[in-house]
Order: sequence, then structure tokens, then C-alpha cells
Amino acid sequence: MVKQMRWLLLLEIVLLAGIFNWRFVQSCDLKKVLDMNDVRAILSGFQKTPNLLVDGLRWWHGAWIQEGINAFRPLTSYLYWLECWIGLHYGFFWVGILGFILFVVCCWLSVELAWRITNSAIGASLCAIFATTIIYHNLNPKDWLIWFPCHQELMLSVFLIGALLCFDRWLVGRSKKHLAYAWVLFIAGCLTKEYAYVFPLLVASLVLLNYKGEKEALRIGLIQTFAMLAFVVMLWFYRNAVLENPYNPTLKPSQFVRKPLLFMFNVFGRYLLTGDYWFVGWAILIFVMVGIYFRWVRVNPSTILMRSLVWTMLFLTLNWVYLWRFAPSSVSDAILFLLDQPFFNPHLESMASMLFQLYALYLLWRYRDREPTALSFTWVFLAHLPVLDYIGWHYTIPAWFFWSVYWSLVAKLIWLNIGQPIVGLNR
Repeated sequence: MVKQMRWLLLLEIVLLAGIFNWRFVQSCDLKKVLDMNDVRAILSGFQKTPNLLVDGLRWWHGAWIQEGINAFRPLTSYLYWLECWIGLHYGFFWVGILGFILFVVCCWLSVELAWRITNSAIGASLCAIFATTIIYHNLNPKDWLIWFPCHQELMLSVFLIGALLCFDRWLVGRSKKHLAYAWVLFIAGCLTKEYAYVFPLLVASLVLLNYKGEKEALRIGLIQTFAMLAFVVMLWFYRNAVLENPYNPTLKPSQFVRKPLLFMFNVFGRYLLTGDYWFVGWAILIFVMVGIYFRWVRVNPSTILMRSLVWTMLFLTLNWVYLWRFAPSSVSDAILFLLDQPFFNPHLESMASMLFQLYALYLLWRYRDREPTALSFTWVFLAHLPVLDYIGWHYTIPAWFFWSVYWSLVAKLIWLNIGQPIVGLNR
């Protein structure tokens, strides 16, 4: 039954990935591809590598194939060389197909991760929907798969999530085979892009947040984690030795506050970073008041005093917030600001988004002892650490697959919170 379900999930992924991401076929013309960012710099490196087996060895002790960026990414160089050769000989349509295959594999692995996190085939199926709709949530252009410079993010995601799954299976079953697979995939990820250096933190969270009193499991898990961290450090020194002025992110202290806000809580960040604290404060207030109502007032209708207190506080706060924000306008004008053209008002959409995110965070806290909520949220946070020095939309591709797992878990928590209606119907 499980095997059949996996085949159905794979079919779902292929179908949805094709439906949502097929538009790359419209941009396969050679001239269009050559006009895309970074493509000519990669093709220049390809032309300087006529013999892949011999000339490609320089990538192991020098800069990668793309000229202009001093990075150590030998496996990505091989991928780009292959895609350049295929594109120039058979057309870049087939390069897009290769990207599509990599994308399907990424979606499949994130579905497997969601199945492990949610312990539910339905959760895995939801993850397949989330992961394949990347162009609607990740600001990807519609023809993104033909822009092969982003394929390194897809290959990196394959190695990263695959290594995480193998490491998890090793923790559970102590299979040395899965530990070996995890190491191979982890090293391959490090040789693909520096993003993979965050992997020791991912497995550290897996070891620590899954700790259930088994000291031996904790000990061997942390030993492997520190060994992987040591590998990252050694690779960093080797990279600095073989490259002159290697490319490193330009991080500033403010980025550790601004970028997580923009990436993880983008709606909150948009208002907070522009100084519109009032709107975020109102969202939090509404959420708290509604929570108080459903938690205490609704369950005991006789508490008239509590009900009166809640609505009085809400009214007074609305008066203060909106009069402060819109003075000398009236409260009614302030409310109309939000309700005017409700289907087109971006503020109403932002309010709904913030309330839902607050609800999701509440569910993570409420079911923290029952579900791996802390683990899922930590993975999303860690997946965004390498993109603090943000340059383009493709930087967030690996993080999206962790977001897909996260939202699958949130969907399960909503189902639990509303009383598991499917189970009730079966009764």
C-alpha cells in the first residue's frame, strides 16, 4: 500500500510540476537564452574547456566555470558544461527538460520529508501541491526552468534534502548504509554551492530536537554533526587557499534582522521596516482578542463581565490606534481605509495573511509536544541563513522546499485544531 501511494505521489508531482511550470518551452530560442543573465559568462567558461575530462580538472583547484565570480563549485561546473553542450548541440529545450527533471526530484524529496514530518500520506500529498507551485510563491519568472544558471540550486536541493533524509533514517535505524549515503550527498552538496555549508546545523537540529532521553543516540548524532562541521571548515580553508579573493557574502549586522523578517514573515516585515507598526499591532491585537473570545468567553457564555471587557478593550484600542494613525480623521474613516474595495485592497490581504501566520505560530506552540513543530520551523529558518546576502529570486529556491514541508505540517495542525473532522465522519 505504501509503495503504491508513493507511485501515486510521484505521478501527482509530475503532473502538477508540468501544469504549473511548462512555460519554459516558450523561451528555448538560442538568442533568448543567450540574452539571459549569467549565460554568456558560463558559455565563455564552457568554450575554454574543450576537453571536459582534462580541462575540467582545473575546477577542483580553482574557480568554477562561470567567469566573473570567484567561487569553488566543481560539481556545478560539470552540470553547466553538460547543459551548455546539450543546448548548443540539440537545443536548449532539452536543457529545460533536464531542469524539469531536477525540479521533480526536488519535489519528490520534499514530499518524502513532509511524509516523515507529518507522518501522513495526505500531508505528503499537500506538500506535492505546495512544492510544485513554486512560481506562485517564490517570485520565479514563468520561464524559470530554461534559465539554467538556477539549476545549481535544484541540484543542491537534491543533495541537501536527500542527505537530510538519509541522516534521519540512520538516526532511526542505525543503518551504516544510510549514514554513508548522507555523507556522500552532503559532500556533493558542498561541492555544488556554498549554501550546503548550513547542513551541519540542519542535522544538529534534527539530533537535538528529536532527543528523547537516549543519551547514546544523542552522542553519536552529535559526533557525526561535529564531523560534518569540521569538513565544512576544512573545505573553507582549502577554498581560500586555491582561490584568490574568493566570493563571500557581504553581511552586515542589520541583515540578520531585516532579511529574516522579509523572507520568513514578509508581510510583517514590509510594514515594520517601513515604520507602519500600527498595522502589525492591530493584527496582533485582533488575533489576541479573537483568541481570548474562543478560549474563554465562548466556552462559558455566562461570563458577561469577561465578554464586556474584551470588546471594550478592543474598541478603546481601535480608537487609539486609528486616531493616532489617521488623526485628525475619524475612526470610521480609518476602518474604511481597510474595508474599501475589500477584494482589491492590499491592506486587507495583508491583514488576512498576518492573522493566518499568527494562527500558524500559535498552532506550532500548542502542538509542540505532539508534533515536530520546532524542527520544521527551525529548518525553515536555517534554510534562509545562506540567503541573507540576497541577490536574486533563485537564492530562495532551496528554502521553498522546506517551506512546503512546513505548510504541510501546518495543514495537519489546523486539521487537529478543528477536531479532526475526517475521523469524526468515519465514526
